[in-house]
Amino acid sequence: FWNNQSQDKSAEIFKSFHDKRFKYFLAKEHTSLYMARNLAIKKTKGSLIAFLDTDDYWSKDKLKNEIETFLNNPESMVVYGNYFIVNEKLKIKKLAHKNETLKSGLIYKDLLKNYNIGFPTVMVRQKIFKKLNFKFDERFEIIGDFDLMIKLSKNYKFSSLKKPIAYYRTHNQNTSLLSKKRHYEEMKIWTNENFFKDKDLNNNIYLKKKYVNLLNELKFISILIEGKKLEAIKVLLNFNN
Repeated sequence: FWNNQSQDKSAEIFKSFHDKRFKYFLAKEHTSLYMARNLAIKKTKGSLIAFLDTDDYWSKDKLKNEIETFLNNPESMVVYGNYFIVNEKLKIKKLAHKNETLKSGLIYKDLLKNYNIGFPTVMVRQKIFKKLNFKFDERFEIIGDFDLMIKLSKNYKFSSLKKPIAYYRTHNQNTSLLSKKRHYEEMKIWTNENFFKDKDLNNNIYLKKKYVNLLNELKFISILIEGKKLEAIKVLLNFNN
């Protein structure tokens, strides 16, 4: 458990479980999410790593099912699965994705077309970080999960579980809802560095259209939130469909 200088009762709750397998670490100072994850990963010793933020929770058989999937697919570097989106205030629970959209194998192009990985469901081999030297990009505050999964999918195989194995809780404090402008700025950096410089992707009319529209959509929302309606309409007119 990596405590990123939280002010809630996380430490108290965690320490109530008396199990020598459970390890507790307190950050020296509060950091960004992705710096915290990189620091926490350095403390890991197991051959497999899974992630769980304090907002979310796993199904009881999540770890068991993913470990079995790794044993049956030794060439896979990442296992992920379906999940439920839960709004506890409205008492609504819905399945995040249709099962046929959860692809296995080399899924780079599939993820670019339809990114559907819920990070609470992810389990990865530790050597991704320890031997292959991947890490979360600490420049990002919102899209670091997306960035890492896309980069891994370029060269490594993924395995998917169709059944829901985690629960993602939504509320009005979710980071992705608080900072649409930040989301736009990060995606602009990511597309410039990873998409528009890739000739193969840039020549793919469908994907190019999709990501240009995505940037325009995020820009439109962030400007609209600021109350700049005329400027938002100008952005809307730049959409490709």
